[in-house]
Amino acid sequence: MKKIFLTLFCIQIISSAKAEMAVQRTLDSSYRDYANYLESSGRTSFVAAYIQLSSVTELETPLLEKCLEEVYLGAPSQITCLSAVKSLTAKPLNKPRREVLYSFLVKLEKSRSQHQTLYRDLRLGLLRTHFHLAKTFDVPVPAKEEDQARVAALEMKAWKKAVQKRFPLEEIALLINGKKVAKLESWTAPQGIYQWSLITNTHEPITRIGSFSQFAAESLKDLKPLAPGNCQSLLDLEAQKFGLLQLEIYSNKKCVARFGMNSTVGSSEHLGKSSQMVKMEKSSSRHWIWPVVAIIGVGLATSLNGKQVSLQMPGAH
Repeated sequence: MKKIFLTLFCIQIISSAKAEMAVQRTLDSSYRDYANYLESSGRTSFVAAYIQLSSVTELETPLLEKCLEEVYLGAPSQITCLSAVKSLTAKPLNKPRREVLYSFLVKLEKSRSQHQTLYRDLRLGLLRTHFHLAKTFDVPVPAKEEDQARVAALEMKAWKKAVQKRFPLEEIALLINGKKVAKLESWTAPQGIYQWSLITNTHEPITRIGSFSQFAAESLKDLKPLAPGNCQSLLDLEAQKFGLLQLEIYSNKKCVARFGMNSTVGSSEHLGKSSQMVKMEKSSSRHWIWPVVAIIGVGLATSLNGKQVSLQMPGAH
C-alpha cells in the first residue's frame, strides 16, 4: 500500500523530549473503530493526552505580577486583574495553578473591585472541589448546605442528552476546576462559580468560568472541530497540537495522518514535560463567560513546531 508523505518544517527552538502518540479523530470517523485503533496500536486518546499535559504545565505570570504590584500600590486596574484571572484559568487547573489562583483571589477580594463577588464565588468554588486548599490556606470549608446545593436535575439531564447527540458519553471528559468528573452519567453539577472544561477527541477543548447553567447554555454551541472534512483534506490540515509533540488524526483504518517531530511509530515515552509553559495573555478580544462579564476560554493552541504527515489513502495499492 502506498503512503503519501508531506513534511513541513518550522525553525523554532523546541523541547527535545518525545511524547507518547496522541490521537484525535475526524468528525466523520467511527468512534468504535477509533477506540479499536487506540487499543491495537497502544496510542493515547487526545482527551487523555490533553488532560495529562495540562496537569504538568507550568505558568508564566507577568499579568498576575503586574496586578499584584498595583494592588500593593492601592490602585489595582480592573482590566489588568481580570485579565490575569482569565489567563490563570485559560487551561484546566492543576494543583500549582489552583493554589496560585486561590491566593490571588484572596488578595483581589480585599481590594476594591467591581468583580469582588465573582472573585469570592470562584474562590469558594475552589474550596468545594478541592478541600485540601482549606488546610493549605487555613480557612474553613464552605458550609455543608451550600456545598450540597444542586442545579435542577432537569437542566443537567437535558445537557447530557444534548452531549450524547454529538459524542459517545464515554469519549468526552468534563472537568470542574481541573478535576475530571468520574461518572458523568450519574453526576449532578453543584451550584456556584467554577472553571469548566469540556474535552473531546474531535473538537478543540473549551474552558469557561461561570455557573453550570452558563456553561451548559453555550458550551456545545462554541465547539470548533479539530479535523473537519474527509481523508484527502488531512493533507492540507494545519493540525492543532496544543503543546503535544506527536499527534495522529484518525479518519479510518486506512487513513491516519501524523503530525510531529518524527515519523517513528510506537513511541511509548511520556507526554510532554513540566517545562511546558502557559503564558499569561495580554488584552484579549475573546468572548468569555462570567457571572457578570461574558468570557470564553478555548484551549491554547500552540503553533506547529514541525509537521510530518504520513497519510495512507483508502484504496491505494
